[in-house]
Amino acid sequence: MKRLIGFVIGAILVCCAEKVETEGDSVNQLNEEELSWLSWAESCGNPLARELNRNPIVLKERIAFGGESSELFYYPGDITVWGDTICITDLCKQNVVCFSATDGSLFWSYGNAGEGPREFSSISNITNSDDRIFINNQGNSRIEVVSKNGEYIGSISVDNPYDLAIINDTLLVVSSLAEANMLTLYRTETLEEVESFGSWDAGPLGNVTYSNMNLLTTELPGSRIAVSSCYEGIIRIYNTDTGEFEREFYRECPFEISEREGPMLYFHMYDITAYEDSMIIVNLPGFTVDREEVATSDISRIANLTVFDRYLSDGRYYDSFIMPGVCSTAIEYESGSIYAIDGLNGTVHVYSVLEE
Repeated sequence: MKRLIGFVIGAILVCCAEKVETEGDSVNQLNEEELSWLSWAESCGNPLARELNRNPIVLKERIAFGGESSELFYYPGDITVWGDTICITDLCKQNVVCFSATDGSLFWSYGNAGEGPREFSSISNITNSDDRIFINNQGNSRIEVVSKNGEYIGSISVDNPYDLAIINDTLLVVSSLAEANMLTLYRTETLEEVESFGSWDAGPLGNVTYSNMNLLTTELPGSRIAVSSCYEGIIRIYNTDTGEFEREFYRECPFEISEREGPMLYFHMYDITAYEDSMIIVNLPGFTVDREEVATSDISRIANLTVFDRYLSDGRYYDSFIMPGVCSTAIEYESGSIYAIDGLNGTVHVYSVLEE
């Protein structure tokens, strides 16, 4: 699923050089504006929620992995989950780590930095089918395919690959940083290309721009794929059977962010994941920055909360809820749990999803 935005890339270099304790330094206490978001998200009452007879979500943390003293992984970038198994990409070590979701014991690791076979350059996103794991080897312009035991199966050559998703366990969807044919389908068993479709508006000079550099994807029921743009807050839905565009909708703020002097709070759409039968969860970590420093986005100003929005797949807003912590990289929903990566502190958190 994910998102190597500028300041995150910088953070990787810093953290790989020297991992430091950040709990007290880089995570701010909630300021007035953050508290406004917290209050809004926890009290939002949407008529649609009452109509569908569903309750608000509460997250209860069960376990966390990684961190300062961990040797399991260093800088988790993306995550995929099946059963009691967690598989992550490590952006620092440039490898894949597969471990127990129960106690964190290592099952296997795969790969290292380089350009040759079984080597990664700018490893990023990861997903799995019933019996295979697909890993984005972005810098080497290919998708690596391994078994769930960590054995090499093959690879797919792709120009500018970004995010990955699996449809009906038979199709791999690869989003690409391209202006046309941004989604390409491959058969998960034979790895052969099926078709390409979809587009995102280019910039005024006809180039790929920041608005279409973070094409995050998640599978939806009915052979559909959701694609989001981090910088524009847009989600588009495509039918993977026909390649046709169905609809798009925007993530809008519940109230205006103030124009006052000093630090402000803003949100980027970092990841999306399918939830239950028809919902999409949008991960929106908050950043508090001085306006003069917006261009550099100092990582010490990450807000100590994450907003999750829920939407129906037809684009109707459902509700929002809060994770009391930083989910700065990726989320995954699987069998009643949310798995969240805090890339800044190098940790993976597992939450039980409860309804009040």
